[in-house]
Amino acid sequence: MKRITYIYTWFLLIAYYGMTVFSFSRNLTILPYLVMAVLTAYAIVRLRFPISFRNPVFLLLIYELYIVAVSIYMGADFRGGIMSTIRIIMLILATNYAVQSDYSAFLKATFDFSALFFTLNTLVVLFFPNGILDDTSLRYPVYILGTRNSMGSGIITLMILNFLYAHGKNKSIRRKVWIINLVGAISSVMLWSATSMIGIILIVMFAFIDSIKWLKKIIDKISIIHIYLMGIAIFFVFQVFQLQAYFSYFIEVILKKTITMSARTMIWTKAIDLFLENKYIGYGTYNREILDVVYFAPDNAHSLFLEILLMGGLIGFIIFSAICISMAMNKVKGQFISGYHWIKCFFIILMVMGISESTILYYGLIIFVVIASYMLDIKKNRQVTICSR
Repeated sequence: MKRITYIYTWFLLIAYYGMTVFSFSRNLTILPYLVMAVLTAYAIVRLRFPISFRNPVFLLLIYELYIVAVSIYMGADFRGGIMSTIRIIMLILATNYAVQSDYSAFLKATFDFSALFFTLNTLVVLFFPNGILDDTSLRYPVYILGTRNSMGSGIITLMILNFLYAHGKNKSIRRKVWIINLVGAISSVMLWSATSMIGIILIVMFAFIDSIKWLKKIIDKISIIHIYLMGIAIFFVFQVFQLQAYFSYFIEVILKKTITMSARTMIWTKAIDLFLENKYIGYGTYNREILDVVYFAPDNAHSLFLEILLMGGLIGFIIFSAICISMAMNKVKGQFISGYHWIKCFFIILMVMGISESTILYYGLIIFVVIASYMLDIKKNRQVTICSR
């Protein structure tokens, strides 16, 4: 079973991370979807899946199915819109199966995948700074692990999973994880994605949490619900009230961005107006042209919560909130879960990066499912560690 899970996870990661690159080739676009469909079918046949509103994975599926229903109702494009949600549903089911099948084999495969593709991606960024596709019509350069912003979110997701894999392991394995994660981080540093840089800095801080006593005390005291409420507060500060002027030094000097955060303030204003026009059910996988702001149409709302509100309205926001609350409730009471601080780390990164990017949500769903699936297994099997030693 361990070998099967290992191979299964490799196909899963290649298919999901390869969708961005393959989407630019007419002949290969369908290939990763076919692979994901086969993996999902296999997962459905062998799945151990409790249908319960206390199960975060079940709630994730409810959320994505709701987005599909809204998309169909709002007349979204099938190929570019609805299919993107269907691939996320397949990702949820396939990842849930892999984690519950053999958690340690899943993380080992994730680490080996990272070792290969972090190296390839960094070499491509180094020697092909304009991307691997010779197409001047593309808005953003495409690399092995996607475009610049989506690549950063994907790398950060894998880095967190790699540190989960390293937790409790010997020094040799921990050293290898640090090296591989450093190689992955180099790509974001070279392309200077400010959002990704913040995420990487947070990951490094959490990696040294045992040495940073003040940080450890804070993390021990706060819960996932506290972090989620912090994210909502940040959303109101930056997106609703747009108080960026109070953080001008950090934005302009440290992050080297304009006070509009590369025109994001215009996108947020447009997104809020659109949300207010259809605030209950949203627009589903909306046509990105509706966010057209003067001289360009962005690929997303560049905000975690605005993306959720645009796609699912208030109903979608309530379901997403229920997922986060369910994640907090599923912690094993009275037991210390080794590595649990990485779960909180992910939520903090999700909320902080969600200030200016929503791509972390799509890649971060892997971590959502990994955490939720394994925590359910902890409660079922009475295990006390989040990672096998």
